[in-house]
Amino acid sequence: MRKELAEKAFQHTAMYDIAIGRYLSGGKTFPETFMMGFQNAQVLRYGENWHQEARYYLEKEREPFYEQIHGKPVSYNNLVDFYTAIGILSETEEPSCAIIKHTSPCGFASAESIERAFDDAFATDNLSAFGSVMGFNREVTEELAKKLNAMFVDAVIAPRFEDNALKILKRKKKVILCQLRDYRIPRLSVKLVPNGILVQPTDTRRLTIDDLTVVTQRQPTEQELNDMLFAWMVVKYTKSNAAVISTETRTLGVGMGQSSRIAAVQLALQRAGERAEGSVMASDAFFPYRDSIDAATSKGVKAIIAPGGSVRDAESIEAADEACITMVWSGVRSFLH
Repeated sequence: MRKELAEKAFQHTAMYDIAIGRYLSGGKTFPETFMMGFQNAQVLRYGENWHQEARYYLEKEREPFYEQIHGKPVSYNNLVDFYTAIGILSETEEPSCAIIKHTSPCGFASAESIERAFDDAFATDNLSAFGSVMGFNREVTEELAKKLNAMFVDAVIAPRFEDNALKILKRKKKVILCQLRDYRIPRLSVKLVPNGILVQPTDTRRLTIDDLTVVTQRQPTEQELNDMLFAWMVVKYTKSNAAVISTETRTLGVGMGQSSRIAAVQLALQRAGERAEGSVMASDAFFPYRDSIDAATSKGVKAIIAPGGSVRDAESIEAADEACITMVWSGVRSFLH
């Protein structure tokens, strides 16, 4: 008992010292000593895999970013997918739906209604949507609940649920339903590595039209510029190597987690199918060869956004000019590992 009480006492005073150290550092991103203090708030169902235990630790005096109102207990993977959904949803004011699978969006759309946003996001890749996490930035309505209840969804997170929507969704005992609480996107990204940790600012930069540089002979229309910014917003939350095919404010095909740039582009084009005609494409990093541009233009892609910066940029620009399409450089790479 003495040992247990001593543990509690020193952990309590350590949290106090960390708070003072953080205050005196003036909010530095990279202080000389990186201090972390979190309190165990929840035992999770399991970790990334069934044989791994997991806990959800919170900042002092903070509560979980969600309130679970139905279903089996949330898991480690559910919370990681929720984070991706919240991140991308936080970048738009329009009614939007994010369908997340293995921490990447397999469909995302904004529309005049939350029901239409779901329809457009789901149409991106209805196969990958099986067993996914669904995130919404509007109340889940009865009409939307009927759509969700007709498929297998692992978890849903939204600001609110209509009473009738809850009645419908609760017919499935295991589906996880969570309401968003007050939250903030983490200021820093932290990863554990042998003998220490890696720390960087979270990638929350939002591109504007003024950030883009047109590198092709064909100039983009205003609509194409807006479409490319939407595609860029989505690709930023997609595991690298990543490519997104979209039109207006809906995705048509997402290629993620590929070991080569061309493989990501081909996967996105495959999922978009014939809908790629007249679409735009975003790439999270530069094109090492012109093959990605050739593949995209062969399927009807009319505008491409990428960071630029390859030693073979000239070849990619030449390929775009040969196809008479628009290409812009963002000057920003958005790898996500």
